[in-house]
Amino acid sequence: MGDRYSPDDPDESVGSPSEESADSAVRYIADETLESLKHRQSVLYTQTIRKFVKWMQSRGKNPKKSTGLSTHCTANYARRVDQLYRYVWQEVEQSIVLELNHWHADQINQALVDDELRKRDGGCYSKTSKRKFNDTLRKYFSWQAHTGTGEKWRPSVEFNDSSSQAPDEFTISERRELREASIEFKTLPAYSDCSPEQRGELKGYLSQKLGKPIDEVTPDDWRQHNRSWEIASLVWTALDGGLRPIEITRAEVTWARTQKATLSIPKEDSAKGEENWEVALTRQTAEILDRWLDQRSHLERHNNSDKLWLTQHGNPWSSSSLNYLLGNLLDATDIDTQHRKLSWYSIRHSVGEYLTEEGDLTKAQTQLRHESLETTKQYRDPSPDARRDSLDRIG
Repeated sequence: MGDRYSPDDPDESVGSPSEESADSAVRYIADETLESLKHRQSVLYTQTIRKFVKWMQSRGKNPKKSTGLSTHCTANYARRVDQLYRYVWQEVEQSIVLELNHWHADQINQALVDDELRKRDGGCYSKTSKRKFNDTLRKYFSWQAHTGTGEKWRPSVEFNDSSSQAPDEFTISERRELREASIEFKTLPAYSDCSPEQRGELKGYLSQKLGKPIDEVTPDDWRQHNRSWEIASLVWTALDGGLRPIEITRAEVTWARTQKATLSIPKEDSAKGEENWEVALTRQTAEILDRWLDQRSHLERHNNSDKLWLTQHGNPWSSSSLNYLLGNLLDATDIDTQHRKLSWYSIRHSVGEYLTEEGDLTKAQTQLRHESLETTKQYRDPSPDARRDSLDRIG
């Protein structure tokens, strides 16, 4: 087994698909997979993936209760299965097989242990990604066992996420700094205050952002940029709702209920696909979001999209672009980033941390859109700030 094959991790490279049926499961099969197969092999392989996808959507979460997984989760599993098939073809069997067995799974597990199964750029997978590959193999063989074509599989080596891998949360004061930074994000100096050189450089920035020739950038474009509530509305809404990256990707204008100060996430677009959610917003966030909706309706970049937010290139936000945005916001604050793992999920973790400290787990569960209260209970450990306050009170 060599290290020539280096698949991408679906969670790092794949966007979230829209709601779809198992009949369109072929979209989860990579072009390089189909190019490896002859016609009859392609037909049979596609049938295999289609059956797996259908089972995952109907029974993948709990086969005994006939509970399925959301389309987004199913897509990630299906794409990992497709990757692992290619690994077996290229590195284990050096030939095409249409059904994986336990020996194949053991070889994959060992390749993960030895870091022989790598990313396309040659980097090693994290423990989290390795665990996801093992989870995918478990699902695959659970499907075989349920349909009578195989038996369940247990890996010889488990990859457990350690608590140190979880993102650190932002403190209450740091959350305030993020809000303030989003208000001032990339605000340009007054047009009249710029030297000709500065003006030319900033016109180049606006030209790229607005998608128009530099000689057509006007002082009014300059003023409109400085008045934009786009980034502030995104950040403030995320800080209130603990929005996952996938929820920001999918967010549409119809979700915003500014009069009610809520964000309404429909069942088909929720990250877990279980039920509709009404996410509470502060009145100030609702006002900022309302200002953005008014501005958005006049922007050409949003004319052909129902998305609530788009990047400056007109694309839906993704985990990578959100983390890039967060990095820029952190650069504009005094937030200490040394020896801390800060990512977009740090925002969500801070919502869970401080809502549970308020003492009502049910409110935290609903705001974070957790199906189970047990998931919310992970935030019950008091934060250092809360413990410090208690120490101050007891003297």
